Amino acid sequence: NIIREVERSILGGLMDLAILSMLYHDGGPASGYDVIKYLHRRFGFLPSAGLVYSHLYGLERESLLSGWSNGRKRVYSLTQRGKEKSKMIVNAGDRISKFVSIILQKDGC
Repeated sequence: NIIREVERSILGGLMDLAILSMLYHDGGPASGYDVIKYLHRRFGFLPSAGLVYSHLYGLERESLLSGWSNGRKRVYSLTQRGKEKSKMIVNAGDRISKFVSIILQKDGC
């Protein structure tokens, strides 16, 4: 289905946003597996572990997430910088939605 392919592409492009939003709203630490389960449950996609972990590592490199080992798995939580950025993004949700809808408009005006 073409629409599902577009949705999957959008989610892939906005993976960082989805992860930050999840951690911001849920508040607690999460493993990569938790992120995969969340994305599957929320959006109906089963992203690859490689895709999710590469985004988690990137967010950690940007100091938006803090990661540590918890037994056999690595868990992540938002840093203070990550909380601030996530809050700004969540508060700008209407503006972001409008931006995406403009992309889909016929003449962009």
